[in-house]
Amino acid sequence: MNALFRLQRIDLAENLLIDSLPGSLGTLNALEFLYLNSNFLSGIVPAELFDASSLTELFLSTNLLTGTFPDAVANMPSLDVIEIENNFLQGNLPVDLPDSLRFFVANNNTLTGQIPTGLADNTNLQALAVSFNQLTGQIPDFIGSLTELRSIDLTGNDMTGPIPIALASLTNLEALLLHFNDFTGTVAPEICALPNIQLITADCDQGGPVTCSCCFCF
Repeated sequence: MNALFRLQRIDLAENLLIDSLPGSLGTLNALEFLYLNSNFLSGIVPAELFDASSLTELFLSTNLLTGTFPDAVANMPSLDVIEIENNFLQGNLPVDLPDSLRFFVANNNTLTGQIPTGLADNTNLQALAVSFNQLTGQIPDFIGSLTELRSIDLTGNDMTGPIPIALASLTNLEALLLHFNDFTGTVAPEICALPNIQLITADCDQGGPVTCSCCFCF
């Protein structure tokens, strides 16, 4: 049992695991890497999981998980990667995410609400991927202060409003995916001219609601 509490890595990805995600994993205080992606795990993500204070990488993608993603995730001091895509998670995004977080991937769920203001504190964030959910509201101006961002994927939500010029501050940005939303207005030339940008998508095809001189249009 003492050896179990010293466990640093669990990799059971791409198996046929069923049943719920055990909250008792949170008692493994030395656990740094938890890979349970591509299984058949169901039920909620237990808040107790985030008692595992050493956790740095959490991969729960491509399961059958439901319920909300716990706000307790904000208490994790070293969490670097969260991948929860391809599940059935509901409700709002967590109010706060760990300041240490670099990659947040939550595509293909049924998440609702707006991008939380607490995200403004995630200055280490490099990838924000929340495509094909049911998010609403506008792109907040504070996204422009997250200057480590390389990729933003908002595809396939119900977001509205203009595309803020604040995004032109993201000099490391490589991909900005905005299509299949209800955005309006113009993608500013300053965004098109970002030094590392490789792909911008928008609903700009055949007189669509967005005007863009550099986008791949849908």
